[in-house]
This record gives sequence, structure tokens and C-alpha cells, in this order.
Amino acid sequence: NSALMQTGALEVGALGLTTLAGTAVLDWTGVAGAGMLALAGLYVLPHRRGQVRASYRRAVARAREDLRAAVRRHFHSEIERALRKVRGALAPYDRFVRRESSHVDSAAVDVDGVAREIDVVRVEVGRIGQQD
Repeated sequence: NSALMQTGALEVGALGLTTLAGTAVLDWTGVAGAGMLALAGLYVLPHRRGQVRASYRRAVARAREDLRAAVRRHFHSEIERALRKVRGALAPYDRFVRRESSHVDSAAVDVDGVAREIDVVRVEVGRIGQQD
């Protein structure tokens, strides 16, 4: 807005000087001065517009990066929450499987012991059968 106001003031000043110069004797210095003011006004507005565009691009890039980071944080927190929920739902089954696995391992040890005893008995029976 300030650049627009400055440009407008320069243009009005240039117009006023041109009018004064025109009503006077068309002094070439007045006309040249008014022309210079008009040219300066034509420079200020595009220059300021370029600055505003650059500032806008920086702000949009910053907002885009902030949004990307926020979405990433939210996504990771939602994944963690979902994993906690799944782990909580599976915890009773996990405990059951671990407990039963322990029982199966214990039973396997018992079966191995019984199998060894059966092998010993077979050998004994085989000896007895050969002696007869």
C-alpha cells in the first residue's frame, strides 16, 4: 500500500508540475522534472511488486514446509497410536501362546525322557528274548 501511495503521489506531483509548466511558458526544465518524476513512479511500482511477489513466495514455501512437517508428525503419531492399539488387542493372545509354548516345551522334555526309557526297555526285552 505504501508503494502504491508513493507512486500515486509521484504521479500526481508529476501531473501537477506538468500542468504548472504547461500553463507557465512551457519551461523545458519543468517538463523534464515532471517527466523524471513520472518515470520514477513507473519504476517504484514494478520494483515494489517484485518485492511483494518474492515475499509471498517465501511465505508460501515456509507455510508449505510447516504443513508438510505437521502432516508428517500427525501421521507418525497416528501410526504409533494404531500400533499400541493392535499390541493391546493382541496382548492376551501373546501371553496365551507364550504360556502354552512353555507347556509344550516342558511336555517335549517329558516325552523325550519317556522315549529314552522306552528305548532302554526295548533293549532289555531284546536281551531277554535272545537269552531264551
